[in-house]
Amino acid sequence: MKCRTKRLIFLLSLTTKASNAFNIQQPTIKIESITRRSIIAGTAALVSIESSPVFASTTTTATATATATANLECLKDLQPCAKDHVRLFFCRHGETEYNRLGLVQGSRIDADLNPIGELQAARLGQALALSTEHPPVFFHSPLHRTKQTTLIAAAQYKFAAEYYDYKIKKETIQVLSDLKEIDFGSSTEGKDVETSKLSIASTYAAWAMGNIDVKMTADGESMREVLERVSKSLYQLQRAASKAPGRSVVAVSHSSFLRVLLATCQQTNLLDLRKTLKLGNCCINVLDLPLIRVGSTPTQRITSSSPLLGGPLSLAPLNYSCQLPQSTVVRVNEQQHLVGVQKECQIQLQS
Repeated sequence: MKCRTKRLIFLLSLTTKASNAFNIQQPTIKIESITRRSIIAGTAALVSIESSPVFASTTTTATATATATANLECLKDLQPCAKDHVRLFFCRHGETEYNRLGLVQGSRIDADLNPIGELQAARLGQALALSTEHPPVFFHSPLHRTKQTTLIAAAQYKFAAEYYDYKIKKETIQVLSDLKEIDFGSSTEGKDVETSKLSIASTYAAWAMGNIDVKMTADGESMREVLERVSKSLYQLQRAASKAPGRSVVAVSHSSFLRVLLATCQQTNLLDLRKTLKLGNCCINVLDLPLIRVGSTPTQRITSSSPLLGGPLSLAPLNYSCQLPQSTVVRVNEQQHLVGVQKECQIQLQS
């Protein structure tokens, strides 16, 4: 009964205006910004299973199958973060209609989450809340789809903090502009992915060979500009995590930007990673970075001959250099928490 009461209190807290719901830095974002549909998607699993723990998998209901069961504790088996390191959880936003329809969605497209995306965001928040670190600090790009994802995920964290009586109870949400998606240009964004595939592939191929100033279209973004944002975002998140409780933060971003970030941190050729790594909506990628200390903090440098840009045969300017924090990629494209989301969302929409 206690469990059901707490769930009811949580639902009421989402539908009642509360200016102090989050301890948020500018620009201000309040919990009432979450749409009614998002509230339903984000909490339906929690109120429908009376006897289960607060964040028990929603696929333990009638929607489950013997072979498809979500694992909301999928981050529990991560190797512990070293005491002299911080942990960054890089997540992709939830699904939008542009994603579902296979349309190019760069930084110029500011789409909302669809119902599946909202439920994915709820699962994301549950998995983060049940991690060993249960990070209370959330960053997102300026685009609406990441803001929605973050608000829903942070609401799940708030519920977990109250239910499990975490010592860390104040969650904050901040906008980090460097996390935005790559700008593919006005003539590409919003177009069908299939018709734009050749243009996108040729641009990535040029970047992978070191042509860092090539743009997909004249008004698009170059690899040089993207790498600068990768460096700046890593340093900002490293500083934030070094000061945060639990020394961990969440960053909600976009697939193309995250793919470049992961390739950069792993010193992997961008074209190879683009072919082999498809980042799912609301997937989780985990990176460990050195804790910022007074004096020297380990860094790594991208140069013209780095594997990311083609190695010894790179066409990058000989004097090119980009510095970023030393990092270790711990996990890529974690999606166990998302199993069964589409089927569950269909059942909810039909009911």
